[in-house]
Amino acid sequence: DVHCFGHTHIPMDLTLDGVRYVQWSLGTPREQKGQTRVVFGPMRIYDGSTGGELPQHWCHWTRHYELYARDLSRTAAAPYLQSYLARSRGNGYAARVVG
Repeated sequence: DVHCFGHTHIPMDLTLDGVRYVQWSLGTPREQKGQTRVVFGPMRIYDGSTGGELPQHWCHWTRHYELYARDLSRTAAAPYLQSYLARSRGNGYAARVVG
């Protein structure tokens, strides 16, 4: 099974529990640089002329989640976001995002 989703601007091609999850934001070459090794443009995941599903593509965040298990019990904002929110408290933005 393949689940295609989008609009995160973060390319992913990851298989979890036998399901392949593909998020291939076209974005810009700058957005994709460093996040994938695939040439900028649309991604084919199925090709009937070659017999079906094409191999998974390397993506930075796919590799991250292959190396580091997700911990769904961690609900705190990421450290970089916490730092940003602390700097932004004066404009009321942090209060709207955090609580």
